Amino acid sequence: MIISRNAYLAVECLVRLVAFSREEPCSGPSLAGQLELSVPEMEALISQLRAAGLVESREELGDAYYLARPAHRVTVFEALQAFDEPELPGAKASNRPQTVADLCGTDLLWESLKGYVLLFLQGVSLADIAPEPAEALDHEPSGSGLVLPFGAPSTAKH
Repeated sequence: MIISRNAYLAVECLVRLVAFSREEPCSGPSLAGQLELSVPEMEALISQLRAAGLVESREELGDAYYLARPAHRVTVFEALQAFDEPELPGAKASNRPQTVADLCGTDLLWESLKGYVLLFLQGVSLADIAPEPAEALDHEPSGSGLVLPFGAPSTAKH
């Protein structure tokens, strides 16, 4: 699948905002620095995330940002979808079959793969992939949680 740079950055941005709240939001310049973006680039990214209902801001604090919903209720799929329709390499919209019945050969293979990937991403929340604070790792046992590909268990608490 091809994921645009902005969709990739959206996931990165949202994962960083997991640690912040309405009461203690992340400042725009800080977020831009973490993402290695200029402030205008970061603001354009945030604008789309706000339009998608994923991020909110507190302008009285000089444009400080936080997640619009709890991290366990925001999926990676939603972040990608806010920027573009995830696409397979080489796929061209003009010659795509209109229904599953029209698919054959490799078209069926790639559309099936895309379906599995998107289904997987719909089940992965920001809480599943966000790092935990160091103090939480010191006091809580790990090992339970989402099992990611290649057998790497998530330590996210739900």
